[in-house]
Amino acid sequence: MPSDASLVSIEDLVTQPQKYADQFIEVHGFNVGTLEMPACSPYFREPIDWILMAGPYIEYPGGEAGYEPPRIEIKNSFNGLVLDPMGQYGSIKQAAVWGWWRLYDGPIGCGEFDSRGTPIPPTQTTQSWYVDAVKFQWLESIAVPTP
Repeated sequence: MPSDASLVSIEDLVTQPQKYADQFIEVHGFNVGTLEMPACSPYFREPIDWILMAGPYIEYPGGEAGYEPPRIEIKNSFNGLVLDPMGQYGSIKQAAVWGWWRLYDGPIGCGEFDSRGTPIPPTQTTQSWYVDAVKFQWLESIAVPTP
């Protein structure tokens, strides 16, 4: 693992992803948990495990749409550890993540099986950026705003 990493904001990664391609970076944000998987099988997607947001999601009273901050996707490369998005007593945990900023270019979506049971990926492909994380550290927890 490199000894130095550039501290980059989630906002910069979202707005200028190519600028940081294949660089070793440090990024801080709020762990909001894992991605939900569709019910179909086989399902193809980028190699990600959880989501890091620039700030907490804010729900407005009266059913108005909330504010969702910019987010990035994280792939764990540290022994398959699954991170619990919520701490005790309704708090969201902040985390620092170190890793390489990577581009996934491949199939996403539900595939099929051929007559021998071999998965066939969908023809639709997509590009998405993610952090190939090799280290993380919990920073602090904050109270979850309630409507």
